[in-house]
Amino acid sequence: MIENTTEWAMPDQRSLENPSTPLSDPDEFLFDALGGQKSSSGVKVNDDTILTYSPIYRGVSLIADTLAKIPIRVLRRVQPSGKEPDKSHFAWKLVNRKPNDEQTAFVFKQQMQAQATLRGNAFAFIDRLGNGNANQMIPLPGRKVWPVRVDGVKLYLFDTGTEIRKLEAMNVLHIRGMGLDSLLGVDTVNKSSDSVGLGLAMQRYSGEFFANNARPSVAIEMEGTPDKTTIERLRSEWAKIHQGLSNSHKLAILTGGMKLNPFSAGAKESQLIESRKFSLVDVANWLKVPVHKVGGEGRTAFASLEQENRSFLDDSIDPWMTTWEEELEEKLLTEEEKESDSHVISFVRQKVLAADVQTQSNVLIQDVNNGLLNVDEARAIQDRPPLPDGEGQKFRMPANIIIIGDDEEPDDIEPVVDPDDDDDEDDDRTRRLKVSTTRAFVDAADRMARRLVISAKKAAKNHRKFGDWLEHIEAQHRQVVVEALTPTVEAMYDAHGGVDDDVNHLRSQAVNLAVNALFNDITKRLDDCHETAPHETFEADIHAAIEDFGFAARCEAVHRIKRHAEESKSWDGTIANDATEADT
Repeated sequence: MIENTTEWAMPDQRSLENPSTPLSDPDEFLFDALGGQKSSSGVKVNDDTILTYSPIYRGVSLIADTLAKIPIRVLRRVQPSGKEPDKSHFAWKLVNRKPNDEQTAFVFKQQMQAQATLRGNAFAFIDRLGNGNANQMIPLPGRKVWPVRVDGVKLYLFDTGTEIRKLEAMNVLHIRGMGLDSLLGVDTVNKSSDSVGLGLAMQRYSGEFFANNARPSVAIEMEGTPDKTTIERLRSEWAKIHQGLSNSHKLAILTGGMKLNPFSAGAKESQLIESRKFSLVDVANWLKVPVHKVGGEGRTAFASLEQENRSFLDDSIDPWMTTWEEELEEKLLTEEEKESDSHVISFVRQKVLAADVQTQSNVLIQDVNNGLLNVDEARAIQDRPPLPDGEGQKFRMPANIIIIGDDEEPDDIEPVVDPDDDDDEDDDRTRRLKVSTTRAFVDAADRMARRLVISAKKAAKNHRKFGDWLEHIEAQHRQVVVEALTPTVEAMYDAHGGVDDDVNHLRSQAVNLAVNALFNDITKRLDDCHETAPHETFEADIHAAIEDFGFAARCEAVHRIKRHAEESKSWDGTIANDATEADT
């Protein structure tokens, strides 16, 4: 609840425009009252003028836009491991769709993050229902809110323009940057005023410089001593004819014995260009972004540029995401949920940090196949639920790996010669055939998965028609998928010795299981994304939702055929190892 107050305690008297400024320094609080900050260049720096400096605007909007487009999920922990989305939670709508009646989730996060980047702090009032659950999050003007501590209790004071209102800490979402105390983050506008003021001064100087045809002043030498009126008329006529870029290179005609004496000092000679380049580095340091992100000359070789982009995500965006996550969990989860650790609120980092999904998938595959993780643990890393019937709890281990020393035989044991070497060779050929046919099935499933992904990406370009396309995806593609998978499934049955009288019926069942695995997976992914993705980032969200679809779909298809083989008892039980090796 919002409580009105006319009497409240603060550590000392401070400027209402900026409570970090004590009234004991009149120069400081007068600049605050007038809406500006002092800079050594003499240029006033405030919330409005700082955004007229293009590197600052670029850096701030880049950070705000990047964070705003990353979805936030409310996840419920499931047993024995992993997490799953909890769309029934009251906070789901607030962080995914409508934080308040006027803003989408993207616009809300963008505004809050822009304020936090510039001012070091962003505030939103949390309107709660009678049961204490959050109902809305409403952004507050950052310059009108400041936290205080009274008798050991943290409060937020909000200046409405007519009164000061006291807000309870649990009812204020406070996104703060690095701070020197426990109340406020460092104000970037204040601290960077000299750097930004210098950049603005050079920007204005450049404008004046080119307004005068990129030339410094010239002197016109005349005979005798002209009167003041003649001098002013000559100066005005000269400026009218030659000042400005549109008048460049016009012919100058001098009469009456006049001579033109230019003062040559080009922009490069005055080090204007070099100074502006350094100013870009200065801005990049203040915003913690790579210099090429604000238009500077960074290391632009492909490999180093990729690393700098990764550095931007790790050093600039990830700390802000962590700040958001901790504050949202503290203010939106119930006390019971926090105590039991049953829920978490987190950004979907895979959509921004896992730039190379293929590499991430390969790492997980290696960890699973080398026994470092089981399948359920790998699925939990990607916030996927465990496989049914405990299938994902089994650990895999390469068959050709041995413990050092285990290959030494005791001296008193003579090697046994197997009389059935020919039978072993036949068994080995049969095994290789099983693996090859299974591998062919996996390749076919992967091709069909890519086909569906390409179709989905094309459809995502039109947000309005995407729902209609999604409704007919199976009708459009199922026949092609069936035709591609059927021969490989039949080959798998032949290689595994399918001899049941009803083998054709079993093959048909297996094909349908594999095809359904592909369509069920991609439809669920796209349904979830279509329902929650904001219009502004819809296409990017669709792309991210199906980035690892091929790998997941072929794993599920192999798993379904394996279970079908075991339940129908038409195979000899070796499908599990064969399918595992082929999928690896």
